Amino acid sequence: MQTLSGISFFAEMATANLDVVIGYLHWFFLGVVSLFLLFLASHLKWIKLSNFSLSLYLIAFIATEFLIFYRAGMVIYRWSYLSNLNIYLAMASFIFSVAIIIILIQSFLIRKNQNQMIKKN
Repeated sequence: MQTLSGISFFAEMATANLDVVIGYLHWFFLGVVSLFLLFLASHLKWIKLSNFSLSLYLIAFIATEFLIFYRAGMVIYRWSYLSNLNIYLAMASFIFSVAIIIILIQSFLIRKNQNQMIKKN
């Protein structure tokens, strides 16, 4: 998006519609940076990243990304209004919380079991 904003059409679209900017920031930070940090923390054994929690995270990311850019498309391209869009967005965002809570609980339980094993030895 930063490269495309050099073209006047995309620059005007980004400045005229806040959802385009929010969607880009959402994609970059939750889709690129956060996933990188999750995989790094999992690789370093700081957290337990299960297939289920990762799947929930990705489903939430794809759903919220779609809904944010759909809302931008309603303004830019005159797409039909999706009723209850904000409710769907809130539900998809809630899935993010569930995925992160699952990751934290799994990591805590594994850490607790490791500490108990160390104390027994």
